[in-house]
Amino acid sequence: MGHILIAAAVSATVVTASDGLENWQRTILSLVTIYFTIFILNIFQKCRDKR
Repeated sequence: MGHILIAAAVSATVVTASDGLENWQRTILSLVTIYFTIFILNIFQKCRDKR
Protein backbone atom coordinates (compact mmCIF):
# COMPACT_ATOMS: atom_id res chain seq x y z
CA MET A 1 0.00 0.00 0.00
CA GLY A 2 2.84 2.39 0.81
CA HIS A 3 4.33 1.89 -2.67
CA ILE A 4 1.16 3.16 -4.33
CA LEU A 5 1.05 6.29 -2.14
CA ILE A 6 4.70 7.11 -2.88
CA ALA A 7 4.16 6.50 -6.60
CA ALA A 8 1.08 8.75 -6.61
CA ALA A 9 3.03 11.52 -4.86
CA VAL A 10 5.93 11.29 -7.32
CA SER A 11 3.49 11.25 -10.23
CA ALA A 12 1.63 14.31 -8.94
CA THR A 13 4.93 16.18 -8.61
CA VAL A 14 5.99 15.29 -12.16
CA VAL A 15 2.61 16.25 -13.63
CA THR A 16 2.61 19.56 -11.75
CA ALA A 17 6.09 20.31 -13.07
CA SER A 18 4.97 19.58 -16.65
CA ASP A 19 2.58 22.49 -17.03
CA GLY A 20 2.98 23.01 -20.77
CA LEU A 21 1.69 19.60 -21.79
CA GLU A 22 -1.69 18.60 -23.22
CA ASN A 23 -4.13 16.67 -21.00
CA TRP A 24 -3.54 13.32 -22.72
CA GLN A 25 0.24 13.78 -22.43
CA ARG A 26 -0.11 14.47 -18.71
CA THR A 27 -2.25 11.34 -18.26
CA ILE A 28 0.32 9.15 -20.03
CA LEU A 29 3.17 10.78 -18.11
CA SER A 30 1.47 10.18 -14.75
CA LEU A 31 0.71 6.53 -15.56
CA VAL A 32 4.28 5.90 -16.72
CA THR A 33 5.66 7.65 -13.63
CA ILE A 34 3.46 5.58 -11.30
CA TYR A 35 4.50 2.35 -13.06
CA PHE A 36 8.23 3.10 -12.93
CA THR A 37 8.11 4.29 -9.32
CA ILE A 38 6.37 1.09 -8.19
CA PHE A 39 8.82 -0.95 -10.27
CA ILE A 40 11.85 0.75 -8.65
CA LEU A 41 10.36 0.48 -5.15
CA ASN A 42 9.76 -3.25 -5.67
CA ILE A 43 13.42 -3.70 -6.63
CA PHE A 44 14.51 -1.89 -3.45
CA GLN A 45 12.11 -4.05 -1.43
CA LYS A 46 13.59 -7.26 -2.87
CA CYS A 47 17.13 -6.08 -2.13
CA ARG A 48 16.17 -5.27 1.45
CA ASP A 49 14.40 -8.61 1.93
CA LYS A 50 17.51 -10.52 0.85
CA ARG A 51 19.56 -9.10 3.72
